[in-house]
Amino acid sequence: MRKRSYNFDLAAHVAYRDGTIAGSWREAAHNAAGTISGHASGDRIVAAANGTNFAASLSLTTHGNRQSVAIRPQGIEVTGVSLTLNRQ
Repeated sequence: MRKRSYNFDLAAHVAYRDGTIAGSWREAAHNAAGTISGHASGDRIVAAANGTNFAASLSLTTHGNRQSVAIRPQGIEVTGVSLTLNRQ
């Protein structure tokens, strides 16, 4: 398996209301933007991000001082990104 490195600069503005999330996102390095929508319950957020030339499913789970993020793009070379963040 060949490892590759990718850079991205992602910003989002998302609002929460009654278990539903909705908002917009922008990725500056590749000049991409779109909408995000989904739901949040307990320690988990599940959403879909859509743009002109991009779509992905997203999940974020928080457990104590640990946060896990999974991004699964559709129709591009990258098949997924998973991150686990720990607060020290």
